[in-house]
This record gives sequence, C-alpha cells and structure tokens, in this order.
Amino acid sequence: MDDDLTILLQRIAHSDRDALRDVFVSTSPDIYARLTRVIRDDVLAERALRGVYTHIWQLRDHYGEQGFAARQWLSFVTFRIALATLREQNKARGYKGRYDRLTSLGSIELARRMDLKELLFHPHLLSAFDAQILGGAHDD
Repeated sequence: MDDDLTILLQRIAHSDRDALRDVFVSTSPDIYARLTRVIRDDVLAERALRGVYTHIWQLRDHYGEQGFAARQWLSFVTFRIALATLREQNKARGYKGRYDRLTSLGSIELARRMDLKELLFHPHLLSAFDAQILGGAHDD
C-alpha cells in the first residue's frame, strides 16, 4: 500500500487529477475516521476531509521535500487540517487563550487520539505545532 501511495503522490506532483481521485478513494475512509475522533462534528469533519485533499493538491509541488514517507506525509497534512479545523471551531465557540480545547490537548495527545503513529515518531514536529498554536492562541 505504501508503495502504491508513493506512486500516486508522485503522479499528483505532476498534476495528475486521476491520481488524486485514486488517493481519495483509497485513503478517505481512514482519514475521515481519524478526523472524527477529534473534531466530533460530522459536518466539520467532512469539510476537513475535503480540506485534506485540497491541501494535497495545493502542496503537490512540495511532496517529498521534507523526506517523509508517503503515509507520513499524508498524516502530516491530515494533522495540519485537523488543527486548523479545531482552531476554527474553537474561535466560533468563543474559546480564547490557553484554555481552549485545542491548546489544552497539545499536539502529541491530538496525534495520539487521531492514531497518527507516523507523527508520534517525530516529536520535534509536534513540538513545533505546539509552539505555533500556543504562540498564536492569544492573537485572535
């Protein structure tokens, strides 16, 4: 599966829309399940799911730059979209500062809840997310 995913992501990097469709078909059930574990709102999770694949398409020129394996890169994109969705949800609910749901979870716990084992092996990335979130929590 990882080899197939790698090939598909490489095809997407060359603007192959059929490859994006194939990645969506093969990975969206798992990604949606991961998103709903933390977002807990079907409408927002579906929006986040679309955001994941939109982000993959928008970042297609950058696939492979960070040296992640295909599954790690997909998890990384999913994680970023989940964070952005939770942050948007918190803002809409009026949560501010370090006590909102997103910053109280922390990125390592969020990755654990999403079962993104690929990211748990990269705590430096998760720490960078925490710094970004905590640093931006007060600027709303």
